[in-house]
Amino acid sequence: MTNLLSRIATIAGLVLLAVPLSVFAQDSPKAGIVMGVPASFSVIWNVTDKVAVRPEIAFTTASTTTSTATDVDSHSFSPGVSALFYLRKWDAVRTYVSPLYIYRRATSAASSGSASNDLTSSTHNLAGSFGAEFAAHRRFGVFGEVGIGYTHGSAESSSSFQTPTVNAWNVRTAVGAILYF
Repeated sequence: MTNLLSRIATIAGLVLLAVPLSVFAQDSPKAGIVMGVPASFSVIWNVTDKVAVRPEIAFTTASTTTSTATDVDSHSFSPGVSALFYLRKWDAVRTYVSPLYIYRRATSAASSGSASNDLTSSTHNLAGSFGAEFAAHRRFGVFGEVGIGYTHGSAESSSSFQTPTVNAWNVRTAVGAILYF
């Protein structure tokens, strides 16, 4: 019995010595938290070495009283998602292109004495960016992107004045840091 155990131990030892050390290397992190400008909370998930998904959410809330005793309360909520398609890699730098979609809904309520006006707007933003990501460490990286975007939006008001529909082109830039876990 001990002879059998020693043979098994010897074979197991030889197999472990034959396995390359790269098998014991850690994989690249798949997910991380993104902190950047424009301000939003987002995460990044590397689906493959060439594709990542970055969902995001932003919100604001404010309450203001003007010099004419008008109270204005406003709130906005903006979920969005972008996909990163990595193009090239040089050492710790990777370049990518990224389509982006963001939906924004904003409400504003203004009241002055007995008069009030509620305004609700919604916009759809589409953008395309070119970016670069630098992996300063296995768990930390920085990125920058530049691109162009298109916004379509409309608004509804509780007052009688007419609300516009907005169609606009804009430049989009973003910088930030990624903390992988």
